Amino acid sequence: PDTGPRLGAADLRADIQAWHAAVLQRHPRFHGQSRLDEPLERAFAAARASITGPLSRREAFWVLSRVNPALRDGHTLLMPWLSGQAPDDRLRARLFPFGVDLDGAGALRLRSHWQRRDASVTLTAGSRLLTLNGVPVDILLSELAAHSHGETTVLQRHLLTLMWPLWLHALRGVQDRFTVSIETLAGLPRTLEIVADGQWVATRVPPVQPTWSRRGDVAWLRVPTFDVDEAPADFERALDRAFTEILASGLSGLVVDVRGNTGGQSDAASQVLK
Repeated sequence: PDTGPRLGAADLRADIQAWHAAVLQRHPRFHGQSRLDEPLERAFAAARASITGPLSRREAFWVLSRVNPALRDGHTLLMPWLSGQAPDDRLRARLFPFGVDLDGAGALRLRSHWQRRDASVTLTAGSRLLTLNGVPVDILLSELAAHSHGETTVLQRHLLTLMWPLWLHALRGVQDRFTVSIETLAGLPRTLEIVADGQWVATRVPPVQPTWSRRGDVAWLRVPTFDVDEAPADFERALDRAFTEILASGLSGLVVDVRGNTGGQSDAASQVLK
């Protein structure tokens, strides 16, 4: 992406105009209007003004993706695909190998347990990432969030984690080898040299299921995730059990708490609504 043919300024401005026209025509918030809202118009204008000459694909992505936050939409974005297409298995195998989550305090943590196939290294789910290639993770999150998507600044950080390896690659060129500092669940610092060589095996931690508690005369139903495609029956059973107990409790109100919910499948959300 950095050494191939550079993209011409006129072509890039045409791309920006095509994106602007598509959002205006197709996005439900703007359909039928003659212009976007002012923050989004300013974001597109800033992107156009930043194109002063030919750019590499990574340079162009850095400029154009700064429109993403102004869209204030979790599903409308310039994807972090430098080729213009979803990355193939060959590229994915070279990217940062670990899935991550953002906890309630804003710390980035390993989503799963990870182990080398030869069992030489084991990493525990929940371990906190402190630095990556010498850069503090807090700085990386702030930098990358300026290109992320989502309705709020908090969601923009959360949504980074869904494609964390791709954002690192698109914006910083991170691939192949990584120096990672982590803090274990015991609070101990640890620094590792990580190679993306296909030798890491994940054991995913099962998602936390819906639970409920009593708060005065109100039933408080906590739904931490709708990402249930690995065990949809477990989610449905937990939900049925919770509502059966809530209905039998005689309480006068219900709060469905989805703060920090990671999103997931719309069918799971529909089950809660029913």
